[in-house]
Amino acid sequence: MGCILFCILEIIINTFEHFPNIYLLLIGRVLGGISTSLLFSAFESWMVTEHRARGFPEAWLAETHGLASTGNGIVAVIAGVLAQVSADAWGDIGPFRLAIFLTVLCLGFVMSWTENYGKQDTIENSAFSVAFAEIKNNRPIFLLGAIQAFFEGSMCDTILHCSLSPSISLFFYLEHH
Repeated sequence: MGCILFCILEIIINTFEHFPNIYLLLIGRVLGGISTSLLFSAFESWMVTEHRARGFPEAWLAETHGLASTGNGIVAVIAGVLAQVSADAWGDIGPFRLAIFLTVLCLGFVMSWTENYGKQDTIENSAFSVAFAEIKNNRPIFLLGAIQAFFEGSMCDTILHCSLSPSISLFFYLEHH
């Protein structure tokens, strides 16, 4: 369900980019934060649960994650090239149109997956408590998490300013003139 929600949010967010309305763009940024959280959790959670449900060896998870990391880098380069091609073809809105198309395609694939919820009474529940206690009690771990959170926050802020700057400039110009 989280993967489906991610796709739906991304379609909405990229659709909002088509309208010169600051409020829709800001709502899109908020939804973007939610979808980013889903991107970094839902797909991996689904994969791990499905991996275990099918009885694959646990050792394969590390290899799968390694392949996914390499694949992400390759896909990022291809996405950059496709974004430029779509921008050349349709202007600044091109990459958003392409993103809508590709996300609808992704949603079609995701809809064919079996839903999995994992086991609610597994050791992961207690593992979360252990991890939370470790973060609370181990200052270097806490600081590393805080640094990563601030870095990710600054990256999201940069993306916000880069993607909204023409709209925000126009908004403030119209408000003050």
